[in-house]
Amino acid sequence: MGTIRKQRARRGALITILACLLLLFTLMMVSSAAALFQQNLRHLDDARSGARRLAESAVQALIARLVHDPGLAPAACPVVDLTLTSYPGSRGLAALDAAESSRHGIPLSVNNLTGSGSLSGWGGTVVQPETANIVGVGRYRGREQRVEAVLHVPRFPYVVSSSVPVQADRLHVFGVRDPSALLGGFGAIPPEMKEPGHIATNAADQSGSALKLLSTTIIEGDAQSRGSVQVDPGATVTGSLRPQAELAPLPRIDIRSLDTATRPGVSTLSSASLGATTLSGFNRRAGDLAINGGLRLDGGVLFVEGGVTVQGGLSGTGALIASGPVAIEGGGSLSGMSGTAVVAGGPIRLQGSSGQQAEFRGLLYTEGDLDCRYTNVAGSVVVNNPNPSGVVSLHRSTLVQSPGLGVVTVPVATTVPVPAGGLTPMPPTLHANLTTMGDPYGFGVPPVNQTLRGTTDTAPTLFTANMNGPREDYSAPPPGFPVTHPPTAAEPWYEIGLPNPMPADPITLGSIRVNNPNPSGEIDRIDANGVGWQDSFVGDFTDRASARAALFQVAADWGSVNAAGSTDAFLDDAAQYMVDQAPEIVRVFNANSRLLGQASTGGGGGGSTTMVRTVVVWQLDLSRFYNLSDRIRLRSWREL
Repeated sequence: MGTIRKQRARRGALITILACLLLLFTLMMVSSAAALFQQNLRHLDDARSGARRLAESAVQALIARLVHDPGLAPAACPVVDLTLTSYPGSRGLAALDAAESSRHGIPLSVNNLTGSGSLSGWGGTVVQPETANIVGVGRYRGREQRVEAVLHVPRFPYVVSSSVPVQADRLHVFGVRDPSALLGGFGAIPPEMKEPGHIATNAADQSGSALKLLSTTIIEGDAQSRGSVQVDPGATVTGSLRPQAELAPLPRIDIRSLDTATRPGVSTLSSASLGATTLSGFNRRAGDLAINGGLRLDGGVLFVEGGVTVQGGLSGTGALIASGPVAIEGGGSLSGMSGTAVVAGGPIRLQGSSGQQAEFRGLLYTEGDLDCRYTNVAGSVVVNNPNPSGVVSLHRSTLVQSPGLGVVTVPVATTVPVPAGGLTPMPPTLHANLTTMGDPYGFGVPPVNQTLRGTTDTAPTLFTANMNGPREDYSAPPPGFPVTHPPTAAEPWYEIGLPNPMPADPITLGSIRVNNPNPSGEIDRIDANGVGWQDSFVGDFTDRASARAALFQVAADWGSVNAAGSTDAFLDDAAQYMVDQAPEIVRVFNANSRLLGQASTGGGGGGSTTMVRTVVVWQLDLSRFYNLSDRIRLRSWREL
């Protein structure tokens, strides 16, 4: 019995030992599994964190490119593809080009910072004008993270901004996104096309409020003042009333930098007094200038070393720049729909009459006072007067905030010397709906006889759409075409190459203009074929979406029963036209660019004095004259 008990005791001890060993082994396994689980969680967290940082880096890199070049095209930056050394094997991606987006399997980012109409973005996102929708993708250790940002870089945000007090009497302020809303006149804007328009002064109170809104003044937007705001009974502010507000950003233009003295082919005005005058190209006057009978700018830029007085109004498209004061008197249209710039080192006075309002479309900049009476202004107005006792007086006028008209682009035709043979012409423009060419796209609208402005003459007129190649300015590479030869001291010209890959929207390589938009308007000229033309046109659209919206609307206004189908057919051909003509555009641009560069250095021309007319694009954009940091906004930043 003792032996049995001993054996049982030994077995019990062995079982206990085995149980303890099993428990210990189980505890060790659980501990190892927990450690492994924690390690896997850390790896997953590291992978997720790394992928997110890669996505953020890709978004930030593309934002930097867009801030440097708001017009950045997909051809110039198809994809951002980066790695971070702290995350081996990682990758951050963001694509502006549709082909690259598809190749990498990532959402498409859309740049609409310089657009005038909305675009479609990834996942049905509506990309508003002056914004960019950017989606970055980060990949690390098998994880993928996405970050989306909406960048907003607005143009000049006020219809009037001033450094001195503003007094408004029977003033009306509002905004429009599309300048074509003004075609029927300032008093016939459809309510759905109106937007807020803002007015601001950086002046402190002096003898009363810095911003005085008198009588029946209506501000359909914000009224902002560094000092106080006086709103008389009968005056209305529908937006925010912002007294004691922060300073508004004021552009400062170096007026001397706009002097045309060194421009090619500049013409000198020797007379101090002129009758009715039309100016094209670059012009200059040393001394005061008086014009009686009106000044028409037909793609003209005039710089006056002194003051300017114009009796009879200003019309056309161009720029009037003076180191001294500018006075423009006379009713009627002061400029065409494409905009005109008036820049003055002294005060500006615009004077219409109670019987006929003057009209101005474009931008006004003065370093003196502003006196605006019986005048309608659409665009942007800046009064940057260093004299605190100055004043802005706005009387019986309408001011319409329209960012697109705050940028004045003037194709200036000028004559320059080139070697014998001249320049090679660009490929011909693709047209739709010309009266002399039938109706190839089936808009189904007959011409309308319209009256020549100021006469009883009539001519058949019809809206048209033109698919134009790049502007013929050989001093700068056209957007979307990569630079293969930047200028050097020995070879001062650009050369370009074919876009590779071709952009998803080839229309971006050129522009579409819709002419004669008003079916019930007047014509400004009759061409050699007896066809009437209005000076006004709707935009220079560099993307299919905005061109389609504009052309469809004009076709519908003219009564087209097939506006959508005809518009799409023309745009299909327009896109194919740019694909087909791109090699010829590159060849012609490079040949002409070299020719002009050689002529400017006296080389390659054999001393020839042959002259040729070419086009230089002159542009003034108020947004470029104040700090970019005042404009950049991130509307959203989120992980997807």
